[in-house]
Amino acid sequence: MAILKAHIEEFGVAADGQVFTNELGGLVGSSTYCRVWTEARTYALPPDKVALKLAARPYDLVVLTERSLAV
Repeated sequence: MAILKAHIEEFGVAADGQVFTNELGGLVGSSTYCRVWTEARTYALPPDKVALKLAARPYDLVVLTERSLAV
């Protein structure tokens, strides 16, 4: 949460409340989002988890969360 707060303090939010925007202040395209997500996984996860394709897509986190809440 501290990283998000620091980001907002430095960059602010768009007029519609978006935290992350493209270079022109608009929506981030899905291809860009997926490319960044793929790169970020390699920094956030240990190599053995990256190889397993854990959370390979941003949507996978939603599924994992829903499954954990259903228990």
